[in-house]
Amino acid sequence: MCKGLTATALALLTVSLAGQSPTAGPVFDVVSIKRNTTAGPGGRPVSAPPIELPNGNIRLTGVPAGFLLIRAYPTTAGSDILGLPDWARREFYDVNATSTLSTATPDERAAMLRAMLVDRFKLVAHVEKREQSVLALVLARKDGKLGTGLRKIDTDCEAKRAADRAAAEAAGNPLPPFRPTGPDAVPPPCMLVSVGDRAGVTRVRGEGTMADFGGLMRLPMRTQVIDRTGLSGSYSFEMTYQMVSLSVGPDASPGTGPDVATALSELGVKLESTRIERDTLIVDHLERPSEN
Repeated sequence: MCKGLTATALALLTVSLAGQSPTAGPVFDVVSIKRNTTAGPGGRPVSAPPIELPNGNIRLTGVPAGFLLIRAYPTTAGSDILGLPDWARREFYDVNATSTLSTATPDERAAMLRAMLVDRFKLVAHVEKREQSVLALVLARKDGKLGTGLRKIDTDCEAKRAADRAAAEAAGNPLPPFRPTGPDAVPPPCMLVSVGDRAGVTRVRGEGTMADFGGLMRLPMRTQVIDRTGLSGSYSFEMTYQMVSLSVGPDASPGTGPDVATALSELGVKLESTRIERDTLIVDHLERPSEN
């Protein structure tokens, strides 16, 4: 375990978000970071949904350093991270961090993660405006007709999730994580999940906003996906697609799902290339973490 953070390490971080010094705010009391090399489905390390307690305690299983940066810098989470070394995308870690706070706001959670990255990963970074190439999710048909896998629902998922988080924090209990047992697992209301098999056939199902869906498609498309469909409110999603690049191992089969473009067209949407200017996180220096 590593207790506290050194003033020298904290001073390395050059970014200031929301007018706040990078060294300002709380830090984790105790942090444990270990390399995760346990192979799971598809040859990737075993992972699990993040566990977050109201006081800011976190437990992350099988996450890359890039994932930590996205959580530490939420204002740039939708943008590409520039300067990220290759190992920060391909190596996975288990992180267990505890806080002495009674409750932690989203800004305090992010501040603690930034301090941890400075101390354990020797992070030096800054934020600047950059024009980026992204993909825009748009309607595929001029008449706006949607496919059978995309259906408007009455529930306001953003409001429901906010109410669920508030209730969990008031009760002093974290929201229980959803761990899908397979591609046919049905997620709880207002949760959108993506589950793949060893052949790279991936099933997306659940409920959420179009922005939620765009965020879910960032991984297979390997770039930011923004919502420009004009579809407000919440929807039910059901989509299956084939990611050939995910087929690994001697027993992997070719897979039978449609490609991403075909699967999206069956929902009544498509992707178009565009460019936007936004805050971009630039990584000037990052080291593999010291383990304990």
